[in-house]
Amino acid sequence: MKKYFVFLFVLIILSVGVIAESSNIDDINKVLEKRGINSSESDISEVDFNAPPEDIDVSNVKDTKIKIYKVSPKENKSFYVVTSSGTTQSVSSTSYYRTYLNFGTSEVLNDSGFLKSPSGVQGDYEKGYVMIREGSITGISTSLEVEEGEGEIEILIYKNGELIGFKNSFDVSFSGLINDYDIQSNGVVKFSAGDVISVYVKSSEGITYSDVNTLVELTQK
Repeated sequence: MKKYFVFLFVLIILSVGVIAESSNIDDINKVLEKRGINSSESDISEVDFNAPPEDIDVSNVKDTKIKIYKVSPKENKSFYVVTSSGTTQSVSSTSYYRTYLNFGTSEVLNDSGFLKSPSGVQGDYEKGYVMIREGSITGISTSLEVEEGEGEIEILIYKNGELIGFKNSFDVSFSGLINDYDIQSNGVVKFSAGDVISVYVKSSEGITYSDVNTLVELTQK
């Protein structure tokens, strides 16, 4: 499971947003208003420090004065505010955003091959999405229709024509719709600006399949 880590007052934030402040908890409204957020029109609730949001890991934080609040503005996305009544003044944060690459085909196929982009461009070892900035591949999900046959289908990710070892896999024993998803921690499967990402379907002989939809999740600063 993907985790972002909080070490003392250094916070890595979610795509939905987190604000880190060295502040007394009684000043939570002032913290929001200082950033142009109307606290009177926001739902503010404290999150149990011992049961934080799944993407925030505070297991290494020893200062129990830290408080986590969920803020749900009336007309904006929810985010988290982390406060402390301690005297530490140094606060830093880094934003991470998730984007998705779409691959697929509506054709009926009975062999292996690369998937297409939504514009219909056929991928290959050198043709795919060109990365604009560095980041990590943190997830892949696939749904497809099995027409007939038995065996294995793998959805493989290539970076610059080389396998990266992160995939969806299916043990096919019946016809019908099947799906799978897998996630990976940020920073494990990295890519750089200019790298080319493509997706390949590896199918056992004798399997006929169609309507492949694959999403590849990217996490970037």
